[in-house]
Amino acid sequence: MNDRHKLLAGLGVAALGIGLAAFSYIRATATPQFDPGVLTPAPAEVVKYFDSLRTELQPTRATLPGILGDFERIAGERAIKAGDSIPARDDLSRAARELIEAMLSGNYETRKRALLSRGRVPDFHPDDQRYFEAAAELTSLASLGIEQMTVTPVFIKGRRVLPDELDAGFNLTTFEPTPALFPAHARLKSSGPTVVEVRFPMQLTSVLDGGAIGEKVTVSMGLRLVWDPKEKKWIPWSFAILRQTEAVFIPPM
Repeated sequence: MNDRHKLLAGLGVAALGIGLAAFSYIRATATPQFDPGVLTPAPAEVVKYFDSLRTELQPTRATLPGILGDFERIAGERAIKAGDSIPARDDLSRAARELIEAMLSGNYETRKRALLSRGRVPDFHPDDQRYFEAAAELTSLASLGIEQMTVTPVFIKGRRVLPDELDAGFNLTTFEPTPALFPAHARLKSSGPTVVEVRFPMQLTSVLDGGAIGEKVTVSMGLRLVWDPKEKKWIPWSFAILRQTEAVFIPPM
């Protein structure tokens, strides 16, 4: 097994752990009459939702710049429709574009500059690039859909306004960056954050037993960003992935 495959296997085990943790949470909060050894079937509405998802775009190196431009434009348009509770909508759409560009391009230097501009501390671990590129290998030029994109507030000044996905019967995997990397997170959490989600269909790689690479599956990818009123910019907050499989490889942030 070469170094790249070892990294991918490690990422797979991590993703599997996150996925199983989310699965265990669903199981622990499920209605008691269900056998704890049996996965509760997804509600019909959830099945219908995933059946409706379309990943109409298959980027290439040549078409990626145009797709990213369309992604940013549509995110801005949907943010306007979401209402006045979302400040600095142009910056929101630009921040979302930066996150999806990191996944699709796999360009470490571009990603590094974007994160530094969004409040990430400049303390990059020597292995950071290796881990990023290993994760990005599985999302590079991934199929996605932007026509079904939604932009929705999750929290407004600390008050949750988006219904809980677990209550609706979804499998949910969330990923947040290490708090020390974004010092503003602690300050914003204590002051009542405004968090907005940019959600769209995307294909990610499923995780098999032992962290092995599985098939491409369509998920609903949520990029969550938090508004920093002090710095007047949107900062990466978390990924929130709605999925049908038990686990997927987490995209790079």
